[in-house]
Amino acid sequence: MSRGRRSHTGHRVGEWHGRAKWPDATVRQARELYGELRSYEKVGMVLGVPWRTVADWVRGDTRWAS
Repeated sequence: MSRGRRSHTGHRVGEWHGRAKWPDATVRQARELYGELRSYEKVGMVLGVPWRTVADWVRGDTRWAS
């Protein structure tokens, strides 16, 4: 059994979580691109991800910064 990252409460986090839809690399790339493009919509178009999802990642609402 592979062991992924866990939160301070012991819960799975990131792409290892059972409900994760996007890999950690995509989330990292979205955050980097947002730093350059400064637009959720533009980053979403580049990566093929909904802009709302990008906004959640950048603000840390769903994938916390590691």
